[in-house]
Parts: sequence; C-alpha cells; structure tokens
Amino acid sequence: MKKLWGDSAKALLLASILPLTAQAAMLEMPELQPYIGGQLSSQHLKYDDSSESDAVNFGTASLQAGVNINPFLAVEGRLGKSFNNNQDNGYRMKLKDYYGIYLKLGLPTGTMFTPYGLFGKTWGKIKVKQDGESSDLSGNDFSWGIGLQAAVSKHVAIALEYTDMYDKHNYELKNVGVLVNYVF
Repeated sequence: MKKLWGDSAKALLLASILPLTAQAAMLEMPELQPYIGGQLSSQHLKYDDSSESDAVNFGTASLQAGVNINPFLAVEGRLGKSFNNNQDNGYRMKLKDYYGIYLKLGLPTGTMFTPYGLFGKTWGKIKVKQDGESSDLSGNDFSWGIGLQAAVSKHVAIALEYTDMYDKHNYELKNVGVLVNYVF
C-alpha cells in the first residue's frame, strides 16, 4: 500500500502550521509592564499576651518593584525599614527591615481609580534594646491588604493602602501607607 503523505509533505505541513501557532500564542500573551515605586507609612506593632499588652508605632520607608501582568493583576516585591526609634516602657524598638512578595488583584471601575487587594508573605526583623542589652525579633507571616490606586498619568500612580503584615505569636504588625509608582 502506497503512503498518501510522504515525509516531505508532512514537513511542509508542519512548517506552515508552526508559524500560525506561534503567532496565535504571541497574540494572547499580555504586555508586561514593569514598575518601581516607594512608600511612606506608619506601622503599628502590638504585643499582647495574657499578662501584658503594649504597642508602638514606627515611621517606615520602602521601595517596591513589580510587574503588571494586565491592568488588574500584578506581582510585587517590597523592601523597607523604619526611620525612627520608638521608646515605650523603657524599651527602645526599631524595625530593622522587612521584605515581602505580593500578588495585587485590582477591581475594574472604568475610572482612574482602582481598588485592589494585596496577598502575599512578609518577613521582618525588629531590634529591641533595654538597659544596654539588645535582641532581635524576627518572623514571617501571610499578609493581606486593601488599597485604592489612582492613575494620575500614563506612567504615574498613587495609592493609599492598609496592610496586615504579621499576626503571630502575640505580635501584630499593621501598616497604613501612601505609595507612588512609576510604570515603564
């Protein structure tokens, strides 16, 4: 029995289909938009157990970099630290640093404003000094937040955000901040 399709016909068919498949895949691929930015915020650290409760506030600054996968989905990394010490009940505390990776999910509104949810993980370290002795507290936890972003131009966005960064082992770390991002 004679073959209906020869090897050269198969190769020609494959060579003509592959570019069409690659072109269709490229049409579906979103245009990724990288961005960088900064955040100034107030962080509230609360310690609470059955015998005592205490809270301190830190002013913090952070840098962030991310990529918009589409207008309503982004992946973002942040790195920050406090720029002030806080003294309470003889303790001097400072947020040495924190970093995290987050997924941002925006809600389309058809306006310049985009409400969003933030989900990810945060790692942090706090330095505590008392009576000349110091120790470092560190930990990580699932983080979540909500925000409202305003696109003030094609490349610049500002946002107001609340984030619950850490809630474990009798410690809670919450963040309220103002962010500015530049989209490339």
